[in-house]
Amino acid sequence: MKVSRISAITLIILFLIVGICSSQGTGEYHCEGVQPDSEARFEEEYIEQVKQLVKGLEYSDKVAEDFVQMISNWRDAQGRPVLTSWEQRLNQTEDEYKQGRISKDQLAKVEENITRELSQRIQKEISYNEKFFDLTDVIEHRQAQCIGYSQLVYILGNSIGLSAKTIDVEEPMTGAFPAELGHMAGIVSLTDGKMMMVDLVPGSFVSKPFIREKEFAKVGNYWELKDRDNPLGIHRRIQIFDKNGLIAAIYNNRGNAYYDLGQYPKAISDFTRAIELNPEYARAYCNRGVVYRKLGKLDQAISEYTKAIELNPKYAAAYNNRGNAYYDLVQYPKAICDYTRAIELNPKYAAAYYSRGLAYGNLDQCIQAISDYTKAIELDAKYAMAYNNRGNAYGRLGQYPKAISDYTKAIELDARHALAYCNRGLAYAYLGKFEEAKKDLLKAVELNPALKSLVKGVSDHFKLNLKLE
Repeated sequence: MKVSRISAITLIILFLIVGICSSQGTGEYHCEGVQPDSEARFEEEYIEQVKQLVKGLEYSDKVAEDFVQMISNWRDAQGRPVLTSWEQRLNQTEDEYKQGRISKDQLAKVEENITRELSQRIQKEISYNEKFFDLTDVIEHRQAQCIGYSQLVYILGNSIGLSAKTIDVEEPMTGAFPAELGHMAGIVSLTDGKMMMVDLVPGSFVSKPFIREKEFAKVGNYWELKDRDNPLGIHRRIQIFDKNGLIAAIYNNRGNAYYDLGQYPKAISDFTRAIELNPEYARAYCNRGVVYRKLGKLDQAISEYTKAIELNPKYAAAYNNRGNAYYDLVQYPKAICDYTRAIELNPKYAAAYYSRGLAYGNLDQCIQAISDYTKAIELDAKYAMAYNNRGNAYGRLGQYPKAISDYTKAIELDARHALAYCNRGLAYAYLGKFEEAKKDLLKAVELNPALKSLVKGVSDHFKLNLKLE
């Protein structure tokens, strides 16, 4: 049988293909272009890189191993490890750029697309929970809050070849955070000199690329957005953290957790470590001041708050907290000055209005106190103590019906508000409503036996003959 010219060429091609394949003794043939050993080495190198990034944030070998195990199940539509696929894609694109086959803008576009894909994947795998910032908890629960997400962007972004850092957000894209709370997000630098913000909490966004120096002005330690209309929809005041800054933020949050548990020495230790890692970290100074105030070390607390203000002159919470320390020292004019500055920086700072109201009340400036308590209530309708203390100010002015109305509202908001019962009982007594007074005063002692001596004084003064034994 004759073989046509086309068939002969086909046979030659097949011969060549078979010739570059080698039998592995199992009946299977592996062509050299596939390079399975190379793929395995690539995976091993990537895994080791991830582990080093995790341990670089001062986590243990165990956490690094668990982290790798978590992300090993992240697969693309073809069942391949999605992270290594992104790394290979970036590597290939960078090679093409170095060879002059594509432009810098084309490389940056690939980086932008992968940043968006990575962000979507993190959100798919890790849901939001404000409790979990430590990687140990993120791995266990597959949930994270802003610092947890920021660590994921940092670790996974850098592991695949992106240039990822973290930002401390002082002013969000719209509105303002509660003064006492912080927020963190990620930021990725592209080859063309632009940057992208990555914020994965609810209401999240991955921004369009922007040139930092064009959009922001450097003011002290912070970058402040020039155009307050914010057409890009990005955070308006930020501080960019390197690796040490991110580690400092982790220690700062651990310090807060220890504080909430009443473990104050451990809290101070973690805040101190955060400051060692990032000496310009105003939030850590402020938080360490909170612990010192709790321990009655008011001079140290004031020093910490003052340092925080030096580092961040727009830090409303630091002013409010320093005002609290001055209040504790009975230096009410200084306290009022700091509360006022906190309110100027954050006009929606309910706690600062409340605290300034307390200071005005102690100076017998009841009208100003009532005004501040009223503003605090407008900003936070469930502010039971603001109602209680506004009632006290009305009581000092002899306006007992208004005082009773406020105490009643405080009790509605907090059924165990012993002071509000005590104060309402006193107001009833001044109005001659002794049965109502007796009922409230006894309820106050029932809720808080420590009020017994105070209630006894009221009982004796008004001859109520309360049985307090």
